[in-house]
Amino acid sequence: MDARSKKQPKKAKQESLSLTKGNTDMNKNAKLAYDVLKKAGMVVMTDNWSQTAHFEISVEEMPDALPNAPFYWADMDGLYDGSIALNNLMDKHGLFWEWINGCVIGVYDA
Repeated sequence: MDARSKKQPKKAKQESLSLTKGNTDMNKNAKLAYDVLKKAGMVVMTDNWSQTAHFEISVEEMPDALPNAPFYWADMDGLYDGSIALNNLMDKHGLFWEWINGCVIGVYDA
């Protein structure tokens, strides 16, 4: 049996965030913000609670053990208006966030 006839092992599929969400597109800026939050350990989701948000952030599952995650907390000091870092991240990428329910916030174009 020659080398060409041997079956090659299938490459493992890598999970990646699709830039499309339903009938809308997640713009590049939303993807950049998503990546920052994901890297910080935040629980970010797509197509879970809102059909119009680029993505959602679970504030119920706040990973307090991660050093960067508290910077992006939505319920800062019980005021529910977000941390400075979260609001600055949204501003930097032309986005805003709002509460969908008591545990989830949605991220939208500003």
